[in-house]
Amino acid sequence: MKLPKLPWLSVLTLSALCLVACKELDTHNEYRGKLLTHYFTDPRDNRSYPVVNIGLQVWMAANLNYEMSGSYCSKNRLETYCAKYGRIYSWESAKNACPAGWHLPSKVELETLITTVGGDSIAGRVLKSKTGWSNDGNGTDDFGFNALPGGFGSSHPDFGYHIILDSLLGTFWSSTESDNGKVYYMHMDYRDVATIQNPKKNWGHSVRCIKD
Repeated sequence: MKLPKLPWLSVLTLSALCLVACKELDTHNEYRGKLLTHYFTDPRDNRSYPVVNIGLQVWMAANLNYEMSGSYCSKNRLETYCAKYGRIYSWESAKNACPAGWHLPSKVELETLITTVGGDSIAGRVLKSKTGWSNDGNGTDDFGFNALPGGFGSSHPDFGYHIILDSLLGTFWSSTESDNGKVYYMHMDYRDVATIQNPKKNWGHSVRCIKD
């Protein structure tokens, strides 16, 4: 028994649906560095952040600068450090630092970011800001992520005295603990690479929020 032929209208409809579906899957090039909105304004303090879509993820394109318990600026440069790099957060504070509708990225979400932009061997170069990195470490910022070298906080209880290696390192918390009680984070320096590492919880790092 022969099946009836599909009318031409049905064929065209299916083709159109296929084109839409395929376009939705091909997000790498279409959304490369494309700003979804100019800024997101944090209602808690009215501070604004640029927003960028990278693949299927939506990121703040600046380090979080929301003052809360467990967040720190360099005490020697109070007026300049946080305005430039955002605040450094303990991990406990970082877990709850992002505004409603956003969250601290998991290890998997950071790995997805790195994979989307071409892999860990070049992710540092294409995600880093075009200026501000020492040792000839500036990036190309191909995707608008604008990764900044905010350094990190040492293990001293008051990170304010011990934010070190700013302009040399960019370190960004994840929400994921490792088996040995440490926490994963994304690390960048003067090289082209971006790596996932797992330091002690009592360090301080920058926060980049990702949309829910």
